[in-house]
Amino acid sequence: MELAKELSLPHLPTLVEEFLFQQLNPDDKRNFGDVPIYECPTCNKITVVNSAAALFYAPSNISGIGGMRREYIRSCHSWQNGPPRYDCAFMNTDPGLNGMLGLDIVRVLTFFSFVFHDKQYPCAVVQWFDCVGDEPDADTGMWIVHLTSTRDRH
Repeated sequence: MELAKELSLPHLPTLVEEFLFQQLNPDDKRNFGDVPIYECPTCNKITVVNSAAALFYAPSNISGIGGMRREYIRSCHSWQNGPPRYDCAFMNTDPGLNGMLGLDIVRVLTFFSFVFHDKQYPCAVVQWFDCVGDEPDADTGMWIVHLTSTRDRH
């Protein structure tokens, strides 16, 4: 897979196979390593795109009285013939928690999709960030984050 080489992620094809297996077999609780290779689906062609649109409700002056807002998340190797642009985004990882406690922050390295049995699967390769501490910084009121050091977040 050319994308795996481009991103220096040699395990990307395996991650895509694991994702697809989980999508097709949501009730199968086996670890992916325990699944025989002949049961693993593969995709042959992927399509890379440079952005995705996020539509969300955010009541504010900028969003208007309806509160709906559209933002584009970009991931491209050259932004306007210049350096790369890899936007960050919030990932809702625990909807049961309020505010930032239920969110993680990621940097989008690429968006891609593939079709398997006439169904399209949109995907993203991201770098995860971890919060420093359990609350916002006392001086700025903002959360401080750093790139995660664990390799098992995917």
